[in-house]
Amino acid sequence: MGNMGLCGGTKLMGLHPCEIQKQKHKKRKWIYYLFAILTCSLFLFVLIALTVRRFFFKNRSAGAETAILMYSPTHHGTQTLTEREIEIATGGFDEANLLGKGSFGRVYKAIINDGKTVVAVKVLQEECIQGYRSFKRECQILSEIRHRNLVRMIGSTWNSGFKAIVLEYIGNGNLEQHLYPGGSNEGGSELKLRERMGIAIDILVLESSFQVTNQQDMLLPQLLFYEDLSGISPQIKIVIVGDSSLTMKKGVSFLVTVALMALASSLASAFDPRPLQDTCVAIDEPENAVFVNGKFCKNPNLTVAEDFLYQGLNIPGNTSNYVGSIVNLINVDQLPGENTLGVSLSRIDYEPNGQNPPHFHPRASEIFIVLKGKLLVGFITSNPEHRFISKVLNKGDVFVFPFSLIHFQVNIGHTNAVAIAAFNSQNPGLVTIASSMFGSNPPINPDFLARAFQLDKRVAEYLEARF
Repeated sequence: MGNMGLCGGTKLMGLHPCEIQKQKHKKRKWIYYLFAILTCSLFLFVLIALTVRRFFFKNRSAGAETAILMYSPTHHGTQTLTEREIEIATGGFDEANLLGKGSFGRVYKAIINDGKTVVAVKVLQEECIQGYRSFKRECQILSEIRHRNLVRMIGSTWNSGFKAIVLEYIGNGNLEQHLYPGGSNEGGSELKLRERMGIAIDILVLESSFQVTNQQDMLLPQLLFYEDLSGISPQIKIVIVGDSSLTMKKGVSFLVTVALMALASSLASAFDPRPLQDTCVAIDEPENAVFVNGKFCKNPNLTVAEDFLYQGLNIPGNTSNYVGSIVNLINVDQLPGENTLGVSLSRIDYEPNGQNPPHFHPRASEIFIVLKGKLLVGFITSNPEHRFISKVLNKGDVFVFPFSLIHFQVNIGHTNAVAIAAFNSQNPGLVTIASSMFGSNPPINPDFLARAFQLDKRVAEYLEARF
C-alpha cells in the first residue's frame, strides 16, 4: 500500500503535490493574471490618451485656423467700404438686385461712388472655415492675377459680423437667354438662374451637393466647368483657377474655383480671339506697349450718332488704275462704332475688264453681293487639291468667299460693275498675292522667286520692277 503521507517528487513517482507546491502554483497563476490585466490597462490608457490628444489638438488647430482666417485679408483692392455703405449700395440687399448665389454667399448688383460706379458685391453668408478660406482665396486670385477673362477686384469689407468682396460688374447680356432660349427656367434647382443674371458675376467658389432634377438644371453646373464653350455659347469665357474636376452625380461634393466672365463681346469665344493686327510681339515693359485687338473705347455717355454713321458709300470710286477697280473699305478706322462688333464692309467699283486681283483676307470670311453688272468670281481651295471654284454673277447674286482663301473678281460685262463685300471682322486685312510677292520691301531675292514660280530669273526681276 505504501506510505500515504508521502508527497512531492516527480510525476513518475505518482505522489500527490505537497501543500507548499500548491501555494507556489497558485501564486504563479495570480502573477500571470495580474500581468495580463496590467498590459490590457496600459493599452487602453494609451489608446484613450491618443484619442483625447487627437481631438484636443484638432479642435485647437481648427480654432487657431478659424482665428487666422477671421483676420482681414491682405489683398483688399483699392477701396475699403463699410457695411452700411454696401447695404445702401445694394438697396438693403434687395432681392431685385440679386445676381446669383453660391454655397457661401450671394452676389448683388450695387451702385457706389455717389451713383457713378456699378459693381457686383459678393456677401459671405455661411460662417464656416471653408467659407472664410474661399473668400480669402478669391481676394488673393483677383488681386494678383490680371487676365481679360477675370473681373477686377475693387474693394472689400471685412469685420467680425460682415464680410463682402466688391467686384467689377459687366452687364453686357443675359446668361439665361443662352441657357434657356425657349424661356425662363421654371425649375426648382439649387443652382437655378436668377432673373437678370447680369453677367460677369465674379469668381464663384462652389462646394456643395446638388440634385439634378432635369436636363436644364444640369446645364449651369456643366457650363461653369467647361474649358471649351464653343458648342454652348459663343459669348461665354471662363478661366479655370483651381481643380476643374467634377463628377456629375447626385449628392457629390465638389470644390472648384471658377472665374466666370460672360459676354465679353458679341463675338467672344472660348478659344483665343483672332488677332486684329499682323504682328503682336510680347513685351515686358507696359509703358512701351501698344493696344491691340481693337481700339480704346469712348465713354458710353459721350457717344453720338455720328460715331455709328458713314456717308458716301453711294459715290463711285475712281477706277483709273492698272487693275481697273477700286475698293472703298469701311472698317473701324472709317466707322468707329464698329469697334468690338466684328463687322465691316466695302464697296468695289469695276470698269469693263477691270478686276480685283487674287488676294485673301487673313482675318475674315467674305459675303459678296453684286449691285450692278456681270462679274466672274472664284476662289482656290487649300493644298493639296487647289480646286478652282468659280461662278458668273449678275445683279442681285450673292457669293461667299471662305475664310482666308485666295479669291478674285473680274468684270466680264461691257459696262461698269458695282459690288458690296461684307466681312466678319472689324479689320479683315488684305494680302494681294502679286504685289506681296513681287513688291515686298525690301525685295525678295529674284533667284528664289524664279524658282518658286518656275520663272526665268529675268522675268522675276522684271515683275519686281513693275511692283
